[in-house]
Amino acid sequence: LTRADLRLALGIAAVFLLAAAPRLATPAEAVFDECYHARTAMQIVLGQAGMEWTHPPLAKLAMAASLRLAGAVFDPREGVFSPAGPFDPRAVAAWRAPGLLCGALALLLQYALARAVSGRRAAAAAAAALLAVDGVFFVQSRTAMLNVYTLCFVLAAALCAWKGCRTDRTGWRVALGVALGAAAATRWSALAAFGLLGLFVAAHDLPRALRAARPWRDALRRGALLALSFVLLPAAVYLLAYVPEWRQAAPDDPVRWFAERQTDMWRYHTRLAEGHPYASPWWAWPLLLRPVWYFYSPTGDGALRGILCV
Repeated sequence: LTRADLRLALGIAAVFLLAAAPRLATPAEAVFDECYHARTAMQIVLGQAGMEWTHPPLAKLAMAASLRLAGAVFDPREGVFSPAGPFDPRAVAAWRAPGLLCGALALLLQYALARAVSGRRAAAAAAAALLAVDGVFFVQSRTAMLNVYTLCFVLAAALCAWKGCRTDRTGWRVALGVALGAAAATRWSALAAFGLLGLFVAAHDLPRALRAARPWRDALRRGALLALSFVLLPAAVYLLAYVPEWRQAAPDDPVRWFAERQTDMWRYHTRLAEGHPYASPWWAWPLLLRPVWYFYSPTGDGALRGILCV
C-alpha cells in the first residue's frame, strides 16, 4: 500500500466512524441478541459463569475487556439479567465499542484485500465504500453481536492467505493461522473460510511443489505450513479463548469439560427447532422482503423508534 492508499483507506474508515459512533449508547438497553452477549460480558466482569455458551467466547471477552477498560458501573441486581434495562450509558457504549472498532478495521482490511487482488486503487476504494454503506454492516457494527468480529477476522485471514501465496513468506502463513483461529473462536460459521481459503492455498502450493527441484521436500515443507495455518495455530488460539472460562469453572477434568462445551454447542445448533418471527427463506434476502427489526419501541406520542437491519 502506498501513502495515497493509506490516506484513502483511513479516510473511508474515518467517515464510517463519524457516522456510526455518535449516540452509540442509544438505546440504553439490550438490542436484539445483546440480551445474551452483553449480559455474558457483564457476567464475565463480575466473575460469574456466562449464560451464553452457544458460540465461542472471544467476542464476549472483548466486550468484557471494554467494560473493564471503561470502568463501566452496573448493578447485577438491576438490569444485568433483564434485556429491558435501562443500563448505564457508559456500560452500553463500552460493550458496543469493540464491534465498532472491528467494523472500522474490516473496512481497512477490505480495502487492502481488494487492492492486493485487483492491483487497482479505484477497485479497492469501491470495495471498502460499498461495505461501509451496507445497512447490515452498519447495524452490526453498532450492536454487540458476533458477526462483525467474524467478518473482520475472516477478511484478515483472506488477506494473509493472498499475501502468503504471493510472497511465499512464512510470516503471512502464521498470521493466517492466528486470524482463522480468532474467527473460529468467535463463531463456528467461520469454518467455511477454512475450507475456501484452504482450497485456495492448496491450489497455489501443489503446482509449485511439483515444479520444485526437490518436489517431495518442497511438498513436505508446504504441507507443514498448511497444517500450521489451518490446524495447529487455529486450534491454539481457539483453546486460549476458553482459558478465562476454564479458570472460572475450575473443572476437575478440563479435557472432558472442554469436549462437553463443544458437544453442547453442536447439539444446540443442529437440533434447534424453534422458529423466529423474522425468519425468511434465503432466496428472499436479496429482494429485501423481510428485513429484521433489531429494536422496536413506541415513543408514547404515536410515533415509533426502531433499528432496522436491512
